[in-house]
Amino acid sequence: MSSFGVIEKIKTIDNFMVNKEYLSNNMKKIFKTTLIISLILFNSCEDVDVALPFSNMQDLDPKPPQGAIDWVIAMDEETGNGQLEENSAAGKTIGILSATDPNPDDEFTYAITGQTMDGTSVNYFVLKSDSGITNLELSNGNINYEELSGSKQVRVAIQVSDDSPSGQNSDFAITVDIINVNETPLFQNLNQIVRYADEYIEYESPRIEWTDIDEGDNPSLTTTNLPGWLSIDSEGNIGSSSGPVSSDVGNHEFLLNISDGEITVQEEINIEVRENLAPEFTNTGSIPNSIRVGCYDDNDRIVDLNWNDPNNSTSYFNGNDIVAFTHQGLGAVEWLNFDNDDEGKLFCVRAPENSDAGTIPITISLADNRPSNPLSTEFSFDLELIENDAPEFTNLGNFPNTISVGDTIYFDVEWQDPNSDAIDFSVTENYSWFIWDNSGNITMAPRSSHVNTYEIPFNISDGCYTSTTIKTLTVEE
Repeated sequence: MSSFGVIEKIKTIDNFMVNKEYLSNNMKKIFKTTLIISLILFNSCEDVDVALPFSNMQDLDPKPPQGAIDWVIAMDEETGNGQLEENSAAGKTIGILSATDPNPDDEFTYAITGQTMDGTSVNYFVLKSDSGITNLELSNGNINYEELSGSKQVRVAIQVSDDSPSGQNSDFAITVDIINVNETPLFQNLNQIVRYADEYIEYESPRIEWTDIDEGDNPSLTTTNLPGWLSIDSEGNIGSSSGPVSSDVGNHEFLLNISDGEITVQEEINIEVRENLAPEFTNTGSIPNSIRVGCYDDNDRIVDLNWNDPNNSTSYFNGNDIVAFTHQGLGAVEWLNFDNDDEGKLFCVRAPENSDAGTIPITISLADNRPSNPLSTEFSFDLELIENDAPEFTNLGNFPNTISVGDTIYFDVEWQDPNSDAIDFSVTENYSWFIWDNSGNITMAPRSSHVNTYEIPFNISDGCYTSTTIKTLTVEE
């Protein structure tokens, strides 16, 4: 306001005072002075219309504020409700609170007085204030539409209060609709799908399972690049009628797809088709190159062959390769054969003799029963039967029959072997006064306590044949 305007206002006041004759002169002076000072103070800010005394008819009685919300989330235009998507993150701003009040200088505070869904208390929202602005925020970020029942509407009761001396307040309510969001369908058991198949063996695997938490959604299953030997139906049943063939050996990658009509999920699956492996002998190294006459008696076993089919021990093998054992080369051999049960036991039908000596070529075979693609393994070896004769003592006829107490006798046992084999000498009985070594050296020195008659077995062995001669020796006084 200009100084001219102030002067004009003062003139107006003077005229007013003159016309009010019923006021005393002193009251006129005081009233005029107060009005002028007020006018000057307000002049520094902006134009102010000064209400003349007795002319202000505004109702200044305190009244409660009226609260409202400005939605930040979407709003249903028909109902005015906020639209909150399920599974929204905690801390999400729902809206900004506001209030109107006849007293324009009042400030407001807000408090949630209740949250209910179909009459049941919930606790989904909180108020957050900053710099004079109060927001309604989501406190619980785990609101799942599918887990809710009823209206799926949250009614939030809020109280707004002003800071007038009399403390006016009022209540208002807002409604938040929880909105369903289409969620991604999920495979449930892909880790259970068998990732191996074997040629010419029927493939089996658990049914493929999936789910969709959205109400009413039933995703459909399809496949992409499915190999011809494999079948998967719309219910997730997986298998094969006859199994993959030899040409299918290797890795097969394909896609499993589930779709709810809006969202499609794809998972890559790899199944390895394994080739059939031939059975194998596991202990052919234990087959002797040769044996000697005298080492084996009737029904003595020479070797017990073992074998294995590597497919039977592989993970997720759905077959059972049965291995059959066969042999060749023993048709004319009378003393040697394999067991009748074809369990791979090579044994002596009877004790071999020197007349049986010679080399026998033998072929042994294994074969599995894999349908359409059986495999076999063959192993050949020569078994030589070597002539052998038993060793003989040559001087035990000179062994003494008696020995006197107190005497010491030395005797060297001698022997021979027709085949010049290494000989092992031993004495079956052991006496403290009768000392011997492996070379046949014997020392006898009995005492009175040893007086008796003894049967002493002398043994020599070439490793096959063992010759034993028993000599009688009497210890005398």
